[in-house]
Amino acid sequence: MTEAGWTRGRPTKPGWYWWRDCDCPSDPIIVRVVHDGYGLIVYGLEEYSRRLYETRGEWLGPLSPDSYQQGRVAGARDYRDTIIKELDLDNSKQQEFTRTDVILALAHADDALAQQAQDDQLAKGEQ
Repeated sequence: MTEAGWTRGRPTKPGWYWWRDCDCPSDPIIVRVVHDGYGLIVYGLEEYSRRLYETRGEWLGPLSPDSYQQGRVAGARDYRDTIIKELDLDNSKQQEFTRTDVILALAHADDALAQQAQDDQLAKGEQ
């Protein structure tokens, strides 16, 4: 079973996609799918291109040119807001924080953003 948004169906049009190997657990990579006049080719898998029909794995995409930047801006804003909340910077009279306070705030922000991303993916899958 694949996670929300990921599919084993191969892309049907050129573009940029996330790809991951479902037989050998690894981090997903971004690949480019292009049409060469004969069919679709995937660039970015290992050090050479491969015909799309020869690939196995899971796909997510296509990615839009601005999806990465939009995600970075939204993620940074959410991260900042979570840290402000964790350290109670809006209401706190405490001006000094220990290293542990900051590390715990960052860890909680990481957890909150990871959960939000997972919830967003699930919501997209339900649409």
